[in-house]
Amino acid sequence: MKRELCLQSLAALNRDDLINKINSRGLFAVQPIEELEEEKNIVLRGEEQIVKRRFQRLELKAKQSELKLSVRFEDGAVITSDCIMRQNDIYFVYTEKSKDRLLILLKGLLEDAPLVLVEPDVYDRLKQNQGSFNPALTDEYTDRTFQSGLGRHLFWQIFLVNQGWADFLHKPLERITLRQLRVKVRRLRSCLTFFKPALRQDAAVFWQNNLRKQGDQLAYLRELDVALMAIEKIKTPLAHHEEMYPEKLAELLWQARNNEAQRIKQELSLKDITLELAGFIIWLQGQPVAPAYANKELEPFLWSRIKDWSNSIASLTKRYPDFSNMMEMHKIRIKVKRFRYVMMTLPEINKNTGNMLRKLKKLQDILGFLHDEFINNQMVSKMAATSRGDLQCEMALFKGWESAKVEEATVALPDLWEDFCEELEIWQDTI
Repeated sequence: MKRELCLQSLAALNRDDLINKINSRGLFAVQPIEELEEEKNIVLRGEEQIVKRRFQRLELKAKQSELKLSVRFEDGAVITSDCIMRQNDIYFVYTEKSKDRLLILLKGLLEDAPLVLVEPDVYDRLKQNQGSFNPALTDEYTDRTFQSGLGRHLFWQIFLVNQGWADFLHKPLERITLRQLRVKVRRLRSCLTFFKPALRQDAAVFWQNNLRKQGDQLAYLRELDVALMAIEKIKTPLAHHEEMYPEKLAELLWQARNNEAQRIKQELSLKDITLELAGFIIWLQGQPVAPAYANKELEPFLWSRIKDWSNSIASLTKRYPDFSNMMEMHKIRIKVKRFRYVMMTLPEINKNTGNMLRKLKKLQDILGFLHDEFINNQMVSKMAATSRGDLQCEMALFKGWESAKVEEATVALPDLWEDFCEELEIWQDTI
């Protein structure tokens, strides 16, 4: 069966150089350039629109059929009434037999061009860019098989993670790109974990670990950002008392933040991340589903799995009963965050969830606040062990500033948990 992989160039695409690199062994015949136009009615943000495409297509076809690999370039524009989406793409059509050759080819191309994975269907890509993409409504999902549904739910997230890394590595000092990237990686990890029982376990664990490593690379940088945001909260009410503002501590944290951002940029590269995520897609396009689920429909699995997850969530405080234990609360926080990501990402099961998800968001915010304060105090305590004496007062101010809010949040946490569990039980009765 033929499969398709698409990469988009982030810079001006030197098509001739890339063609020469692809065809260095003379395996392909270069076809004439085609000038093409298309027009299609699609629904964007709830409204039907006429979408026009104007583009050039150039194909490289294998001279020998046993190669099982072809390449085409498409560049042009997708035009709606209110936006233009540029297209600067390289498509690869391959089979299971040619996937290793494809990876070798991709590795060489990524050395010469900044490329990210994108949705091959430009109309679905347009929907993804405009936030109106529903994976359960795509053509590939209509047969309701587990394989097609799995791909539709994970592919678009992989594209977002790849683009998120491109944005972050381009501007590693911007907090917003870091935060957005972490959310995208965590959401993808959560969904992969959700589907894991139906997947071939060794490979699923392998990709879970790869995504976890991506998140771990960003963890310390995020901790520094949280500490800096806490200092900014101190600065506003103390604007007229500059002698109380922890200026030296802020400088120390900013320096550590810049150093960590530069370390990540030096140690990680977009080409390696794109190649890794391409391997993830190639696995998902192959045979990732365990034999027992290969011929099953997806939706019954989704409902069965979410029932198990919601029951597990409801029983968390039996395992972690101490609301004052921040390590236990962190475990609860991770699990409820994962549950919320999955609920919000899978449209088939995100039904009648309004009140429950609002309660969950409030609970998650409190758990996040307590975790951030816990991490901030640990970080400053480590700094205090090797700091100069003139930093001790600033560190004490920093550690004590939110202490009253921490106490209030800790007291409120059991009631918030109870409120959420009540809404969760009501929602469970509807499914």
